[in-house]
Amino acid sequence: MSAANRPAYGTDPLDAPSTRGIAGDGAMGTQMEAVGLSLDEFNPLEGCDEILNGTRSDAVETKYVRLQTG
Repeated sequence: MSAANRPAYGTDPLDAPSTRGIAGDGAMGTQMEAVGLSLDEFNPLEGCDEILNGTRSDAVETKYVRLQTG
């Protein structure tokens, strides 16, 4: 597809889900593994980092804050 044929999208990432798909690269999972959580905190779905939003939201929030501030 040439640049002339591409649809014009805004730059606000919060608008993206309503107009197109979004893909992540998995770096957050790598960051969460570095925290050193136990299997119990994965409820016991080892490697399922999404479950941490419910079981260890404090750890997820801390990582996001750290990533945003550098």
